[in-house]
Amino acid sequence: EAAIRAAPRAADLTHQMLAYSGRGRFIVKRLNLSDLVDENAHLFRASIARTAALDLRLDRGLPAVEADAGQVQQVVMNLITNAAEATGDAPGTITLSTGVLDCSGADLGRSRLHEKPPPGRFAYVEVADTGCGMDDETQQRMFDPFFTTKLTGRGLGMAAVQGIVRGHRGALFLDSAPGRGTVIRVLFPLAAGPVEEGLPSSAPGGAAAAEAPPMRGLVLLVDDEEVVRESS
Repeated sequence: EAAIRAAPRAADLTHQMLAYSGRGRFIVKRLNLSDLVDENAHLFRASIARTAALDLRLDRGLPAVEADAGQVQQVVMNLITNAAEATGDAPGTITLSTGVLDCSGADLGRSRLHEKPPPGRFAYVEVADTGCGMDDETQQRMFDPFFTTKLTGRGLGMAAVQGIVRGHRGALFLDSAPGRGTVIRVLFPLAAGPVEEGLPSSAPGGAAAAEAPPMRGLVLLVDDEEVVRESS
């Protein structure tokens, strides 16, 4: 029973670490970011406190992107969860927007990712909150694995966001200040042409990683949760 309880938590942690490292397996297809938000709006609303209002501002004429719908949903969910935690129990608003941007090389130079996509047209999803905001030190570390300002949590949510956006060859912009809230905008390149649904992307760790021979060795497990240690 302990193993059954621990297994889904371990799987979730592994998926987040794979997403951060860019070695997750993406199932790429053409999708509309506004439609994806619409389809999951009830989940997004359920993830925030009742004191916070979720305001959807969606571009209905949005062109398609080539992306993994599940991974994009995880990005939006993680951003909304962080926004809700920044708002806390105080009344606030979380604004979820989609749209299209033409970006130059100078624009993309402000992306928080080391890898910068070439200039062009992008569809974006943006999450803005009226919460506490972040100082410069927190902003510099917020995408580090296991960094968190919360009492609970693993600190992998924003690291996973960074890895997923990197895997989709996108860009990520952050604007925040203490007492001024936070705005995070994630850009995805527009789809260039037809894409077969269900094809894994060529991101590292796809089919090639699945065919790698098994490795043998010793594993040292260190965990502060007793149920994890006992079931491993």
